[in-house]
Amino acid sequence: MPKANIRRSLAPSIIFSPRRASTLTTQKMILKVIALFLLIGSVAGSWGCRRNSPGQTESLAAAQAKANEPIVVNVAQCERKDLVRQIALPASVEAFEQTTLYAKTSGYLKWLKVDVGDHVRKGQVIAQLDVPEMAKEYQGAVADQQSITANMENLHAEVERAKAELELKKVTYERYKGIREQEPDVMPQQQVDEAKAQFQVTQAMLKVAESKINVAKSQAAKAEAARARIATLMEYANIRVPFDGVVIKRYVDPGALIQQASSQTNVSPLVTVARVNTLRIFNRRR
Repeated sequence: MPKANIRRSLAPSIIFSPRRASTLTTQKMILKVIALFLLIGSVAGSWGCRRNSPGQTESLAAAQAKANEPIVVNVAQCERKDLVRQIALPASVEAFEQTTLYAKTSGYLKWLKVDVGDHVRKGQVIAQLDVPEMAKEYQGAVADQQSITANMENLHAEVERAKAELELKKVTYERYKGIREQEPDVMPQQQVDEAKAQFQVTQAMLKVAESKINVAKSQAAKAEAARARIATLMEYANIRVPFDGVVIKRYVDPGALIQQASSQTNVSPLVTVARVNTLRIFNRRR
């Protein structure tokens, strides 16, 4: 067969072979995939270009620079303190203690050493009353007490003398009694009886002397009580402060007649003292 015919006869078989058709189909698919990737790449590039515009790039750079800056944190040193809560309320402030001083006894005001605003201490004598009749009573009570004391000394001496005489009478009676028992003819019974009687009388005298001492002791105690009462009343003439404070009122001046504080009315006080180092606050709620 000629070569031309051979080629012509083989060509149709090559063109229309199934393997050749499959290869062409695969190549078309590859081209389509490549075209699709190119399309996606172009779209992504155009979008990235839009995102990375100059203004946005600067914003991103500024944000990144700000993120890289150090963070500033404010700190303070911790301290232990009391929590204080303040509220404003209507109230009145008064002294913790306040008292008005009166006189326990009557008399003329001899002196008054304090005035309004003066600070005073507990037990301080701030005034004194002149009570001359009470001074006389005190002197009389002291004299009575001294007299009773001297009388008691005499009574004690009398008791001692009675004891000595009683001892002598006892010895004499026992001696006469012994002689009478041993020699009845020598010592008469009359003499023994007289010695016994004198011994008994001396015993009675000793008891009387001792009872006088007891009476004198009761009198001395009574005199001491009277003297102490008058001394206490005289001590009331000294006006003392009951607590530390400040004089806030003064009512009298030296020379004024001060009446005894009792149930009577119109009794003049001396001063008013208030303790102001501690105060009382009373809330006046409406």
